Amino acid sequence: MEIGTPHALEIGAMIITTVTATSIIFEIVGPICAKFALSRAGEIPRRNDGGT
Repeated sequence: MEIGTPHALEIGAMIITTVTATSIIFEIVGPICAKFALSRAGEIPRRNDGGT
């Protein structure tokens, strides 16, 4: 397969799209899952606002 052939360009575009999409998903979901895991492990103290 030569560089610059239509097939190679199609595969390259597919790889770029996949990497970009997974990066965006992990950037959104990652912090939410990390906070959930840290609070389940007891590393984040619970807030006590006084009963309201």
